[in-house]
Amino acid sequence: MMSLLVVLLAGIAVALIRRRLKDPAAAAGRVDPPARLLGWAAGLLAAERHDWGQAMVGELDRLDGRARRWRFAIGCVGARWFCRPGGGPRPRSGG
Repeated sequence: MMSLLVVLLAGIAVALIRRRLKDPAAAAGRVDPPARLLGWAAGLLAAERHDWGQAMVGELDRLDGRARRWRFAIGCVGARWFCRPGGGPRPRSGG
């Protein structure tokens, strides 16, 4: 379990570093952390979910307050990781 967590965190770190190198606005610090997190998650969506990702990013721009922006971004990342690509929640495993 611990090795899975290490691999997951290393993958996230690599993805964030690669994104920062590609995005000069992020490198200059002009993009806040919730926007970077949400942009990263939206970039990982399947092609048929591209519009949904762009809608999430657009909605974040309308939110004021650091805590509200973080809650929204984390909620969207959770939806990205815990929902099936075709929509709806993933079925529970094991009885």
